[in-house]
Amino acid sequence: MATVVGAKRRARRAFHKLLGHERSNELTGRAAQSQAPRFDSPVSQACTAAQIDDAKFVEWCERIQSPVLMHRKLWEWCYILEALESRGMIADGARGIGFGVGHEPIASYLVSHGCRVTVTDLPAGSSDADHWDGASQWADDLAAACDERLCDPARFATNAEFRPVDMREIPVDLGDYDFSWSSCALEHLGTLDAGLRFVERQMELLRPGGIAVHTTEFNVCCNLATVVEGETVVYRRRDLEALRRRLAAGGHEMTLNFGLGNRAEDRHVDTEPWSNVHLNRRIGGYVVTSFGITVRKALEKGRAMIHG
Repeated sequence: MATVVGAKRRARRAFHKLLGHERSNELTGRAAQSQAPRFDSPVSQACTAAQIDDAKFVEWCERIQSPVLMHRKLWEWCYILEALESRGMIADGARGIGFGVGHEPIASYLVSHGCRVTVTDLPAGSSDADHWDGASQWADDLAAACDERLCDPARFATNAEFRPVDMREIPVDLGDYDFSWSSCALEHLGTLDAGLRFVERQMELLRPGGIAVHTTEFNVCCNLATVVEGETVVYRRRDLEALRRRLAAGGHEMTLNFGLGNRAEDRHVDTEPWSNVHLNRRIGGYVVTSFGITVRKALEKGRAMIHG
């Protein structure tokens, strides 16, 4: 009898592993083998509660004048800034480009610390722009992208420029940047592959050795099925591993860490009305969190990255 019961349990575990719907599945098993992601030395990694408790994260909240919140959107902004600063990108004369910037504080902070930036968002009149405008997450000009708490508007106007850009069709005249960034924008391009192609295409805008930092939606419960098309798609571990291979083919460096947090806040799946612990939510029936992607562009012999 015990043998039969044991066989049924093993069959049930194998079935759930195939579907990938439980947190103790194949994905979490692999993640457990990864070192817990650190906020103060970020690579491509998921949002976790421990990172929000990190002293460097708290420092970034102070810098951008935000209360410390257990919220994945705040983690995205601070992760992007830490990834850029830790790689020497936040410096006088450094040039950066941001995609889908909306009203986030990143561009204003960068300009206030000597960077020159191109801020982009969807062209006016597009249906997608109307959607994000209705959600108060769309910038239609330079003034709308300026956070006056962090940067004097006159300084921002002098050292930043605004370009309407559809991330699926990046203008050919953009380029020669030291760094690029976007905060949860690439998953809104219609399909999984459209977002991956964006990451590849925007690497062409960077100088050799330049840094790209983006955040997106990550499926923490399933490495098989996911949301593959629509308003918001959700990337799996397998998709990010495929992206790393695609980037490596061009000589670009991307280090992945799939470690997931194991605190109560990490296990909480938030629902509307949203609580003050918002690291995970459901999209299309899948539990998702934010995932940061950091890539260093390949160095070309005889060229060096220049600030200014």
